[in-house]
Amino acid sequence: MAIASGSPTTASAPYAALRARVVEAGLLQRAPRYYAWRGGVSFLVLILGVALALSRFSVGLPLAAALIALGSVQVALVGHDAGHLAVFTSRRANAHLGRLCWSLVLGISFWYWNDRHTRHHARPNDVARDPDVQWDYGPAFLPLLAFTFRIEGWRFVLRHPRGPQRRAELLLLGIGTTAWLLPAVVHGWSWLITVFAAQALAGMYLALVVAPNHIGMPMWRSNTSLTFLEQQVLSSRNVVPSPLCNFFFGGLNYQIEHHLFPMMPRNHFAAARALVRPFCAERGLPYTELGVSAVFRLVWQQAPRLGQHEWS
Repeated sequence: MAIASGSPTTASAPYAALRARVVEAGLLQRAPRYYAWRGGVSFLVLILGVALALSRFSVGLPLAAALIALGSVQVALVGHDAGHLAVFTSRRANAHLGRLCWSLVLGISFWYWNDRHTRHHARPNDVARDPDVQWDYGPAFLPLLAFTFRIEGWRFVLRHPRGPQRRAELLLLGIGTTAWLLPAVVHGWSWLITVFAAQALAGMYLALVVAPNHIGMPMWRSNTSLTFLEQQVLSSRNVVPSPLCNFFFGGLNYQIEHHLFPMMPRNHFAAARALVRPFCAERGLPYTELGVSAVFRLVWQQAPRLGQHEWS
């Protein structure tokens, strides 16, 4: 399985200079201690939601669904960072963490997600080659997003050539899916309804996390001549950071820094931002950053146009 490292496809002297500053500042050093507590919080939220759903306390079921949704996306974001090799120095250890978060715990194929996400980072906002562009659906689709991930993940794994990796992925997906469905034997429809509602909320929450990143930014044809630096900065948008924003976006509000340095741990993004913003200003390269309310107003305005791509 290829981990989403997002290495530059077109080298450039300006990017090399920026990367040298980032390396000198130690911002690409892995952060396993940070992810230990950050992952612990994410799993704790998910476990609390499941425990509340199993408690037969019917009044608490809406809260249980909300906690499961929040915990699921936060766990997925930890797996996302592992897919980018941001947690451990070992590629194998990152892959194991990614499979734990996605395939086993969430029942969504990490193999599938990592493949499509690697292609997104290689060609962001490329109409023909960015798989995320092909997912430009309207708001009515968002509650189904988590279910679509599961269906596409199973399809991806079943269609992949046979081998030990495929068998391992199928085993993890089978265990994860069974674990989510098994409580229905005891709790019946209350469990199924709660889990269904949680997945619908998780899909909407995930959409809120990723929608500000690229929607409304320039798009282009595959043959457009852009350096790696230009492609990543021009296609990405930041959301103004704050402790609360950083938590709920899982660091993806630093989308420009994340796309320039996919292997960077999220707790280093703030320091990277302090280097990237003036660097872009020096070169006349637009560095797009909006507040939370402004960015969601823009995304809402763009929603009717999704799928009607305009090439830059």
